[in-house]
Amino acid sequence: MKQKIVSILLLTFMMTFMAIPALANSCNWNFTMNYMYVSGADNGIFHNMSTGNMSIDGDIWAYSQDPGHTASPFTVYVDVYESVFGPDRMVGEVSNTPSSTLYNDVPIYGTFGSQNAGSYYIKAYKASDDGWNIQGAGTLNTN
Repeated sequence: MKQKIVSILLLTFMMTFMAIPALANSCNWNFTMNYMYVSGADNGIFHNMSTGNMSIDGDIWAYSQDPGHTASPFTVYVDVYESVFGPDRMVGEVSNTPSSTLYNDVPIYGTFGSQNAGSYYIKAYKASDDGWNIQGAGTLNTN
């Protein structure tokens, strides 16, 4: 009888331990920015995230240039916002400067601490239109 109880407790512990990663949440994101600003909220692209420590991981790259472009791309800022009643809450920001070589990936990564379950979106922007057209892709995670 004692052995059965120990076995049941061990099995319960193992199942609980294996279920914890299932509570983590990961959503893919991507954007194309042809001027200086793009927002998931404006485009109706939201990510439903579970409670946990949030991080963003991905790459940005220049994919084309407009006539009169600057010598190199400006820094791209990628912000994560929680969609809430009233003004949306900025969760965090990451940034990097894309390579001036087309299609050369540059990484972006950041952690934003513990966040509530909710609806989140990504906003990407530059200080001004530099004539470089930028794309980005990656994942938004909670765990």
